[in-house]
Amino acid sequence: MTYTHPSPKKEFSLAELRGLPQEDQRAIALFWFRQRYEDPAENMPYQSAEGGYIYPLGGPYDASEVLHAEFGGAVSEDLLAALAAELNEECVDWAPGAQHPDVLNAQD
Repeated sequence: MTYTHPSPKKEFSLAELRGLPQEDQRAIALFWFRQRYEDPAENMPYQSAEGGYIYPLGGPYDASEVLHAEFGGAVSEDLLAALAAELNEECVDWAPGAQHPDVLNAQD
């Protein structure tokens, strides 16, 4: 798997990601996350009788768990914790976005 740096558009392997400066690791991890996850208010059905959003294609997802599963061992724990905290300020429960594998598989 490769990871894309948003600016300039350049791809890195997980091994290459380990050697990048933390600023680049941050940009790549956030870009990767935002391509695959979104606030459920964007596209998830909401049913107040059911207690909130319905996640028909998976979720809700926790930013910390997702980031650790994808980047643990390649990116420092401190950076992953900071990214998760930043994302949790926007949204606590994330839904699969347009580039999430579950969404892409449902379109096949």
